[in-house]
Amino acid sequence: MGNYEEGIFISGANGHLLKKQGIISVKDLIAILTGQKEDPTLQ
Repeated sequence: MGNYEEGIFISGANGHLLKKQGIISVKDLIAILTGQKEDPTLQ
């Protein structure tokens, strides 16, 4: 899941949490941003 070698990554101040979170799908990202799914980086 995810291609760290050829992918494009956009992150903000919490970009360092990507190592903990991993790459997530756009579907999961939208669910987190809209509050339909809990953000696992906040646990």
